[in-house]
Amino acid sequence: MGAKKAIAIVPLVIALSSPLTAAKSSKAPASAARQPVGMGCVSPLPGWQVSWRQHEGWVSGQIRETASDRFVSFAIGTGGAPAASPARIAQFQWLKNEKLGDATLYYGLERKADGHSILEATVTRGALAANFITPQRDFQSLPNFLSIVRSYSEKCPEAARKK
Repeated sequence: MGAKKAIAIVPLVIALSSPLTAAKSSKAPASAARQPVGMGCVSPLPGWQVSWRQHEGWVSGQIRETASDRFVSFAIGTGGAPAASPARIAQFQWLKNEKLGDATLYYGLERKADGHSILEATVTRGALAANFITPQRDFQSLPNFLSIVRSYSEKCPEAARKK
């Protein structure tokens, strides 16, 4: 019985050890309506609120879940360096990339100097870098984080109307 129990645990350990596997196997969270963030739009998850602040040549802000302490911070602009990129691979426990239309998304788990880790993502399109960061790194956080990041679009009809 002990050997059968050990064999049954192995697939669970393998699945839990890979955040990417967990994210792909779960259903993507539903997104709310598109909201402007100064330099484009995002679709936050239901129950999340967006706040942002315009700076000279860039925008910063947060997307915060109202019922908890979960949040995603962002900085979008043409002058900033990508938070997640192949050039910084040595700082990441893992780093993945995918195409989003004419943009590239890089995302991964960065191991900080003090030992804690954070999820980071960058959507790059030409000189524009949209950086997203969250300290949450459990298996529920990755699909939520990627849903928000993948929803980012540089073009936003709502933002154009407010100018």
